[in-house]
Amino acid sequence: MEVPPPQYLSVTYYEPVVKAIEAHFGKYKYVPRVVIMPDLYKMYGALGETQFVKRTDGQPVIINIDADVWHNKPQLGIETLVHELLEWRFIEKGEKYTHFLSERYTPMILSEVLQASTLQGQTISLLDTLLIRFPLLRRILLGK
Repeated sequence: MEVPPPQYLSVTYYEPVVKAIEAHFGKYKYVPRVVIMPDLYKMYGALGETQFVKRTDGQPVIINIDADVWHNKPQLGIETLVHELLEWRFIEKGEKYTHFLSERYTPMILSEVLQASTLQGQTISLLDTLLIRFPLLRRILLGK
């Protein structure tokens, strides 16, 4: 079976998350690029990871999220995205316990984003938030 190539997310997709984080913790120095990476969990045992690569083109931070989680467990995928974006913001701020702080503030940011904003240009309704834990049922009912 052929492994699909990594897929870059458009920055506009996760812009509401970035804005929510910046509202609480200040502006990012580098806004990360997000890549949906096949078999990330199989390779590293992680749902997401953050890489910092010194480059001159202004995109030195890359967040990888496991493709299986992103496509088949949308809520966990979005939680992983929020967690990794928070973790990078705390790294930029020079915090000592970045993973702990990210775990602590992920529910707050996730709640704000799901209530007040849109992801991928679609408003997230109450039905979406209820069905997000049941991806198969969601696909059957909503066709997405």
